[in-house]
Amino acid sequence: MKSVIFDLDGTLLRKDKTISDENKAAIEYFKSEGGIFTFFTGRLPIGARPVLEQITPNGYVGCANGAGIFDAKTEKLIWSMTLADGVKDLLAYVDEHLPEVGFEVTTDQIYFSKKSPQTEKHRIDEHLPDIVCDYRTFDEPIVKILFGVDARLVDKLIETINSHPNAGLFDYIRSDHEYFEILPKGASKGALLKKIDE
Repeated sequence: MKSVIFDLDGTLLRKDKTISDENKAAIEYFKSEGGIFTFFTGRLPIGARPVLEQITPNGYVGCANGAGIFDAKTEKLIWSMTLADGVKDLLAYVDEHLPEVGFEVTTDQIYFSKKSPQTEKHRIDEHLPDIVCDYRTFDEPIVKILFGVDARLVDKLIETINSHPNAGLFDYIRSDHEYFEILPKGASKGALLKKIDE
């Protein structure tokens, strides 16, 4: 049985965040011939909802840049990794040293803990609800952190993170020129593919 796995943003999706009719038809034909189609994305299920309204995967969806597995049939997150203790201290350190950087905290929901032009663009692009919550009040496990930052400050953000003693507890990815993410240690799309194949 053949499988095809796409990334979404910058790959399957066009600039307007839609899938072309030609690609939709090709995907449906592939599925009708017994193929498994899915996508792995940095988005959480809530952020992938507009995509799921356009096309339905018939395989498990990888989300949160390798930190979660979503079953589109049941609409449930069936597995996820979470960030180690110490992430709140790291966030407080970044907030103190780079107050212009915005960030989102992701559980099974996305919370806008500190807004910036980049996090607002992210919210609008992915049709996310405008839920504001102070990261220091969180009791639930955190899946990932997304920083929304002016592209000219990304190197400074990375330098600031690396200067904190908790930096080694996490993995990181620059998911766009204005987005930088904190992920659980060991989370990646490649590792997630191996897990789904188990």
